[in-house]
Amino acid sequence: MKIIAGLTSHKVHINKALNQMQNVNKSQSKFIVLTLGLFLGIIGRINFLQLSRYSKYGEQYFRKQFSNKLNFMEFNRILVQSNCSSTLSIAFAPCYISKSGKKTAQVGWYWSGVSNVSKWGLKIGGLAVVDIANHSAFHLEAIQTKQDKSRTR
Repeated sequence: MKIIAGLTSHKVHINKALNQMQNVNKSQSKFIVLTLGLFLGIIGRINFLQLSRYSKYGEQYFRKQFSNKLNFMEFNRILVQSNCSSTLSIAFAPCYISKSGKKTAQVGWYWSGVSNVSKWGLKIGGLAVVDIANHSAFHLEAIQTKQDKSRTR
């Protein structure tokens, strides 16, 4: 648990937002605070095994808890309202994610603006709120692009 010892201020903001949400019980709130702290602290790949290595809980605990739904849009909205100025803007950023194999849902050929070519993988559209006065941004949601089956490379 040493990995999340220095994240006290993050815990306060997360707990405030979760307390304002409906349908979030105490155990789910505790899990979210723990997991977000681990996400900030673990370097490299994050999976259930890694989460269990850096906490006192086993893999099965994380598997079970991740099956519960959380309204992240509402969570992020509450964080934005409580931490941003009134000078806000919405930003959209399409992102290409490289992926090998054919078993992943919606994997296919997508345009990579960085490489300026079409590549095999996934694509998401990221929405964020930009706080112009504080020179910061808060992530709102990432939406995966659906593969157009009629298009080929």
